[in-house]
Amino acid sequence: MTDYSLMPASSDKFILTIPKLPTSDNMTDNISLTLHLFETIIPGISFNVNERDWQGFKTKDVYSALEFEDLTASYTIDEDYKNWQLLYNWLVYINNNKDIAGKSKANYAIDASLIMYDNFNSAILKLAFIGMFPSSLDAITLSHRDGEEILTGTCTFTYDYYEIKE
Repeated sequence: MTDYSLMPASSDKFILTIPKLPTSDNMTDNISLTLHLFETIIPGISFNVNERDWQGFKTKDVYSALEFEDLTASYTIDEDYKNWQLLYNWLVYINNNKDIAGKSKANYAIDASLIMYDNFNSAILKLAFIGMFPSSLDAITLSHRDGEEILTGTCTFTYDYYEIKE
């Protein structure tokens, strides 16, 4: 019998690491990006279930592939707006509304990791997102009211699937 600790999970620190950010056709221009998140939700997964009659009984079976919800990540914007600019450049690299209407997914989708840390800064859970790319970059509110000196941003990512890594 396995004995599991009943300590509550802590959401002190979680980061989204993107090891190679595709923002140019020149591979030497690609850089990594780490987003320090203050809020995200581990995306849900589901598949469609079909109910049918079989020999007088109701039975259910699966009739679709797993479907993964988008990953929405809220992060703190750095003082130079560099992390926001890199995400913006990634979106524009995919489709710039001028001369690029969209590229092959192989040119802009990457594998990334969402890592959760405990209070002692040890990684406790790692999710690998396969074939990920940004699908939207939310607006940034610029304000100078008291108590609002930290700027935040939100980006939504689409991906093929995620895996739990140990």
